[in-house]
Amino acid sequence: MWAGPSGQRWLSSAIRFEKTLKPIGDVLIERAKLAPGENVLDVGCGAGSMSLQMSDSVSPNGSVTGLDISPDLIKEATRRLTAARPKVAVRFVQADAARADLPTGAADIMVSRFGTMFFTDPYAAFTHLHHLIRKNGRLVLAVWAPMKENPWMLEMRNVMAAHFDLPKLPPHTPGPFAFEEPDYLRDILTKSGFTHIDIAPWQTHMYVGGPGSDPESATDFLFQAMSIAQRAVDATPEVQKLLRQELCDKLKPFMTPEGVRMPASVFYATARA
Repeated sequence: MWAGPSGQRWLSSAIRFEKTLKPIGDVLIERAKLAPGENVLDVGCGAGSMSLQMSDSVSPNGSVTGLDISPDLIKEATRRLTAARPKVAVRFVQADAARADLPTGAADIMVSRFGTMFFTDPYAAFTHLHHLIRKNGRLVLAVWAPMKENPWMLEMRNVMAAHFDLPKLPPHTPGPFAFEEPDYLRDILTKSGFTHIDIAPWQTHMYVGGPGSDPESATDFLFQAMSIAQRAVDATPEVQKLLRQELCDKLKPFMTPEGVRMPASVFYATARA
């Protein structure tokens, strides 16, 4: 899905997605404690904004490799790279992170903002990723906490569930909330060879669709960006209008002078290779 429709959805809303997630990405970079000269592997780099942001922290002589399965996102990241002209070596690679053919032990640190919850076999995927990090190198991840703690996604699902038969996904299903149970992620990392594992909850507020959004624009963003909205795209115009109005009404209580501000909850995981 990410190599096709999901990647295209992200690209269509890339700037608004990046503005929405920026508070989480900024804390992730802070926790990564990047140092000049380090080689960074950014897994699930999307359109490359965070990879380019991290490049400043590893200058001089460091490098950043952004990895994503979506050819559309890698194409946009490469376009941005040409325009940005960073001070250190940055490259973007289109590949499945679970089996990407990258040099063994070349990364000092692997960073990922919501790019690791979609592996069909996470144990095998993280074992492969472990081989890409040098001995005693670092891993820093951001993954979503349970949906009930993220109303910006929960409200969307509730609206869709009121009109469509949405299947109940079993625990650990690949997707945004695959790692909502910290013990499951801890088990994966442990069995993949990582040590010194720490998984900490973190809460914030973020502007849905970016600062300056209003309920109408935030609704447009969610319907354009989220995969679950495909049901609405395939519905009649009357149903689409009803769904949008219902979601817009749910977002109105979160309106502030700065935009639609909603709670968000994540887990930050750190480990050693």
